[in-house]
Amino acid sequence: MSDKFQSSSIGYHLFCSNCGTPLALLPVDQTTIEITISNLDHPAELLPMNQTDIESQISWTKSLSELPGKPMVESDSNSLNIISYQHSDHD
Repeated sequence: MSDKFQSSSIGYHLFCSNCGTPLALLPVDQTTIEITISNLDHPAELLPMNQTDIESQISWTKSLSELPGKPMVESDSNSLNIISYQHSDHD
């Protein structure tokens, strides 16, 4: 279940009414919806259609894919023990 909060004159933020997790941004005219990708069950299955608010993009984010990466398991040996309660399938 979600609730919405009119955060500005142009839109609403949708959030989980149980835990407060941000879910999406819904413009007042409701012509589009911007979904928080971290809340999707299978985010890799959806292809982005565009980027929004690019004028406020932090300059170094353009080169993130060039940085070396490592799996979460290497970053945090306890990561396999984490249980998330912020996902919609726990409602």
